[in-house]
Amino acid sequence: QEESLSAAGEEAVDASPAVDLSAEDAEIAALQANLEQEQSRLDGVLDTLREKQAMATELDRIEAEELQTRWGLTVREQFPVSDSRLATLLRADELQNNGLLNPRSATLSTQRQQQIAQGLVLQHENNLAGMDPGEPHHFQTTKALKLRKQIRGIQPTLTDNQRAALAATLEEKRHVQPQPSAYGVLSAEERDRNQEILKDMERKVNFLKNPRYRA
Repeated sequence: QEESLSAAGEEAVDASPAVDLSAEDAEIAALQANLEQEQSRLDGVLDTLREKQAMATELDRIEAEELQTRWGLTVREQFPVSDSRLATLLRADELQNNGLLNPRSATLSTQRQQQIAQGLVLQHENNLAGMDPGEPHHFQTTKALKLRKQIRGIQPTLTDNQRAALAATLEEKRHVQPQPSAYGVLSAEERDRNQEILKDMERKVNFLKNPRYRA
């Protein structure tokens, strides 16, 4: 009986349909192709970085030799070491497109905190600096004033049109320059007398010398 059951099980296994794994195989192949493509891209990025690093090193060496031959200065001993040329050769957009970190932008938050601690940069934006001092807002009404007017039954004395006309008149008067008055202009003789008085006021007085002995 056991032999018959095992034989029946083997026949059932042989009779079961085969599982189709072609879709999984295609997905695995696509993932492997993407990994190979990404690996080749990263290899190209590394080669580019190595080339630029070598170029920056060569530029730094040429600058050091020029300082030595022209001015007789030795870098790091007689002349401070400047920033590497690699910072100018690497562009921020290229680093961002390649998924690399820009070393200059990595320290911006720390630099800002140091500037805030030193008092060079404001921590919060000054909103009052952008306000126009020519537009006062302390005459504007509030909810409490509106409620008081409503309870006491106070009605406005001017209509909207009268208020607009009055505002236009005041604005026009503010822009009109006042004409100088004829009474404030001095004549030629008065101006000469005032000039003489001004010269006498500005003339130095020597209190130690007797005015009778003046030449």
